[in-house]
Amino acid sequence: MSIKIIGDSAEARFRAAAEYRSKLQAAIVNDVMKASDTSERIIPNYREYLGNSKRPSSIDAVITLPNRLRIALEVDGAIHMLGIEHDKEKTKKLLAEGYDYVFRLRSGQIPKLEDESVEIVVEKNGITDAVKTLLSKLNELAEEEIFDASKVEDASVDDKYFYVDRDEIWAMKKNLCMKEMRRLHTEFLPKDYCSKDENFPIGKWLMNQRTAARSGRLSKYRYEDFLSDGIDLKEYKNKKKCH
Repeated sequence: MSIKIIGDSAEARFRAAAEYRSKLQAAIVNDVMKASDTSERIIPNYREYLGNSKRPSSIDAVITLPNRLRIALEVDGAIHMLGIEHDKEKTKKLLAEGYDYVFRLRSGQIPKLEDESVEIVVEKNGITDAVKTLLSKLNELAEEEIFDASKVEDASVDDKYFYVDRDEIWAMKKNLCMKEMRRLHTEFLPKDYCSKDENFPIGKWLMNQRTAARSGRLSKYRYEDFLSDGIDLKEYKNKKKCH
């Protein structure tokens, strides 16, 4: 499966990649289902209320083994670099909800969570190997061969969800910044402000962009990218609203 790239800007490329997020996750889950002795073991795109949440959380797949162990499977692409604390919190909630294990196929481009989840790093161009490692670990937990890794000859997804370039990473953070500005109706975020959903220190990132713009170190392209959204990074704090 390939990602259709629309336009030349980093924001356009990242937006195109984000649109394929669910399709890529579904493709990986499909590879796991093909290798299983029965597809009934796996529920893809499962939604469940975790803790006291008022809205359901999406779990990429729930896998039930013959010994009744329940595993939550999460597929973490490069976008998750903005949600490390969110991912850690989700692991805690899943385990508290009664899941026996939380497995994560996680991009090698982003930091390890080092929490109670079982992290399987997806190396660059190594999605197939990561899926086979997952199947091996599931067989160990099941204490029998219920997944046949030989059926996964070549995982049916490409690398573009798990690895992005620097411009796409910057666009990812800029999009998050704009979302928080619009939510709070301001162009200026406190330097210690963290995004509501991802718990990413977006206030500090924005402060660094402003400092770079004022000193001339920010590229013309990135400065004008903010300008296109009505944000002049060289301006100092005022009462102007962001709509």
